[in-house]
Amino acid sequence: MEWTSALFEWVVGVGLTTVVAGLFTIYFKVKDLHQWHDKEDDAGVKVWYTRNQGMEELLGRMVGIMERVDRREERALLIQNENIKVMSEHTVALTKLVAVVEALAIITTRKDVK
Repeated sequence: MEWTSALFEWVVGVGLTTVVAGLFTIYFKVKDLHQWHDKEDDAGVKVWYTRNQGMEELLGRMVGIMERVDRREERALLIQNENIKVMSEHTVALTKLVAVVEALAIITTRKDVK
């Protein structure tokens, strides 16, 4: 019986030592993770944050393109409105011209007009 209790004490001692060693390992890993997480690059951006300079430049160019497209659409709408105005004026003029031509046609087809 003596050897079994000694074995039990040894197993418990080794188990507790393993648990304590595991806890210290986890503690140091978490501490290292926190230190790594706090590191920043020259621009003040955390090193764990992957910053893609090319993507930022691409987004900037896309914003510029979208602004130019908006300005072109505005100009196209202004041109379209001007075209509608001119066509409306031409429609009025053509309507008056058609009325004059119809009146002349009526006048010239009368037999009593000499």
